[in-house]
Amino acid sequence: MQAEGIRIDDSSRFPFYNKLLRAFARQGDTADELPEDAAMRVGIATTEVGELIEALEMLLRPPRVDGWLPRLQVAVGGHAIPVSGPDPARAAVFELVVAASCRKAGANPIFAEPDIKVRVERRTLAIAAKRLLSFAPIEKRTADARKQIARATNDDPDAQGIIAYDLTPALGFDRTIATVDDLHEVGQRYLQTRQRIAEEGRRIGEWASKQPNVRAAAAYARFSLVIKSSKHFADVRPWYCGPVPASASTAAPLRRFLAGWGSLAPR
Repeated sequence: MQAEGIRIDDSSRFPFYNKLLRAFARQGDTADELPEDAAMRVGIATTEVGELIEALEMLLRPPRVDGWLPRLQVAVGGHAIPVSGPDPARAAVFELVVAASCRKAGANPIFAEPDIKVRVERRTLAIAAKRLLSFAPIEKRTADARKQIARATNDDPDAQGIIAYDLTPALGFDRTIATVDDLHEVGQRYLQTRQRIAEEGRRIGEWASKQPNVRAAAAYARFSLVIKSSKHFADVRPWYCGPVPASASTAAPLRRFLAGWGSLAPR
């Protein structure tokens, strides 16, 4: 990052995470031996570092992504403990995650209004990426995102839009670390969380579709767990994308594109 001209403040969260994780490794403690407060700090560090690293690994692949370095500069700032209000640094990380998911799906994103644009076959897809602090204002936030997409695609009648939400803080996952017995329970937590995300994603999709060219919604959350049987942390990041109308002739390319979203691991 420094080679790209990114300035990293020593008082920001990632240098702190670096020191915290190195100290955790040196001490030899296992995850299940940590006091609750220490487990929360280390768990937040592992999941936020892992999220950023996986996004960067996708975005650093050629060809170069236009406009991403200013977002990265914002993303590397912020406080180690998530704040209760708006958090520009973590919002910027989510934009990087969305762009990385576009690349994972086989397309080359650019950072442009509304937040990200990507070419999906012959159409431009305009993506509004938002971090949701609570579910109370979700309908208003969705309406605002629809307007943002409409402004960004005003000169392109063939463009389509997606509203992507990070539900991590709304679900309370940004500052809680749960303990599970084994990997089977990790899988259960994943399925339960993905079901909740899918429920919210479908609701968002219904509101989003009130704008004719907004075709789908995407919902995402990340959380960390302590696995007692292996004494490790597990980071989980489920996505939901949809619903795409089955009968629309323009839907097939978008459906294929969204099928590539999900885990940021390379296909």
